[in-house]
Amino acid sequence: MPAEGWKKLDDPEMIDSPDLEQFVFCRTLEPIEIDVSGESNVLNEGEEEEDDDDYGDNLQAHPAGAFLIVMYKKVRELISEGKVQLLM
Repeated sequence: MPAEGWKKLDDPEMIDSPDLEQFVFCRTLEPIEIDVSGESNVLNEGEEEEDDDDYGDNLQAHPAGAFLIVMYKKVRELISEGKVQLLM
């Protein structure tokens, strides 16, 4: 087999990156807040966006032990911090 047939293991083509838009099933290990600003929501669909500086509407609080189905990009950092456990 020719030498160019072998690729380095750290070659970008060899490394898969996660799909940040994929929904994942996870469990919170401690109370967390998830920023949902800019995300469409069934509850606020059809409402016009207001330019209020009310940041509370953009945060969702979840207690420890809660099970969530959420986009990976929203919990990626929380998973690496050990605050959320990825189940699927």
